[in-house]
Amino acid sequence: MFKRSKFFLVTILLLLTSGFLLVGFFYWQNFKDQQDEKYDTALEYDQTKALENIALSVSSTLNVNDPKNLSPQIYQVRFGILMYHHIDDKNKRLSVRPENLDAQIKYLLDSGYKFIKLSEAFKNFASSTSSTYPYNKTLVLTFDDGYRDFYINAYPILKKYKVPAGLYVINQDLGKRGNVTWEMIRQLHDEGLVEIGVHTINHLPLGKLKPDIAYYQMAKSKELLEQGLHDKIDTIVYPFGSFNENVKKQAQQIGFIGAASVYFGQRPSGQDLYSWRRTMITNSDLGPILLRKLYIAFELAK
Repeated sequence: MFKRSKFFLVTILLLLTSGFLLVGFFYWQNFKDQQDEKYDTALEYDQTKALENIALSVSSTLNVNDPKNLSPQIYQVRFGILMYHHIDDKNKRLSVRPENLDAQIKYLLDSGYKFIKLSEAFKNFASSTSSTYPYNKTLVLTFDDGYRDFYINAYPILKKYKVPAGLYVINQDLGKRGNVTWEMIRQLHDEGLVEIGVHTINHLPLGKLKPDIAYYQMAKSKELLEQGLHDKIDTIVYPFGSFNENVKKQAQQIGFIGAASVYFGQRPSGQDLYSWRRTMITNSDLGPILLRKLYIAFELAK
């Protein structure tokens, strides 16, 4: 009888211990995910502050109450690349609410802009001459990190307007909680509206890595995505916008037709296909404010 009671007590203690450990693991994992995202997004966000400061200095005299300054004709953009992360209702620095994404796309379409994939832009700029510019009022939508809210919230909006975009995924995060799965990106790829691109294996700042590690991060990511999607993957966006001359050369050697950074990249041109700048879009970028940001990033800023 005593042995049975002891066995029962030990079993209860083991179950309680296991329960506490399981709760602790999920708490730690959630905390770690939050800290990783906070660290990952802070670097990108801080870089884009430079663009916001330029926007404020250039447009500080703009009277938004003046109807003349609300015309989209003031801010004509030949070509630009928009960068998004989360598309959700959460109050995060890098989140855009679904209804705002819808409003942004609709406003740009109504203002006469069209959208293409990043791969198409690279090809057309590569074939253009120095005396010609391949686009007018043409934009690219890019979504970084492969968050599942892209599939849930952004993709239906893209389909609604028949607007193409690029989703740049981190291999280690595929299938994790909050991220897209292989099944999702296969569907996106097969349906054709969204192109899948490389955001490296582990989302590390390539410009700060040893050359062999940077090469592996890009090449292995490309290889795995091509194996999983049974198709060629030829575009990459650098994590944190981090790159250097060696990274650019490696990206070309690996077989990418072009690469994009963040604000500190170069203005898109055929002269350098491996460091194109993008500008981050936020919840407040609506209507003429959105066009003004694009105009400053791609027409005014050198």
